Amino acid sequence: MRITHHFALLALVSCVVLVNTSSAAGQASSQTSTQPSNTPQRCAPANLKSGYTQDVTFFKTKRQVKVYDTDYDETHQHDPICLSKQNNDAIFWVSGSGKNFKLKVYPQSDPGTCGHHPFKFDPTQDSVDGYYSGPLRSDVPVDCIYNVDIQREGGQPADPHIQITR
Repeated sequence: MRITHHFALLALVSCVVLVNTSSAAGQASSQTSTQPSNTPQRCAPANLKSGYTQDVTFFKTKRQVKVYDTDYDETHQHDPICLSKQNNDAIFWVSGSGKNFKLKVYPQSDPGTCGHHPFKFDPTQDSVDGYYSGPLRSDVPVDCIYNVDIQREGGQPADPHIQITR
């Protein structure tokens, strides 16, 4: 039953990604968020040729599900993937090749301020080929940055970052 659920979720997200690919092809520009000091914060843009591949936007809402391909090697300096607290964004981690991976999410700064991770539910400790983060915690502070270690089956670790924005 659990495997069927994962395949159904993966199929649903894949269909949404395919539908949005044609409409979002020209929308790969950087997004910015204003911190309380009015300093613009750079957010990684979605790019089909990178790990952070797609923003799935839902009709009549501002909510986005960010899609990250865990097969991608993050070997350079990169901007964080921004998740909007106000829009209740989420992230879907998926292996494009179907290889299993494990996630570890932790704050860059003191966990007392940001908490151990930004999500309502603890990230899975299992080895999976796809994982949906679910919603953000209601008490997660804006501007917290989280490291994400992705241990991939037969590959080097990847290290994308998540930042919580307004």
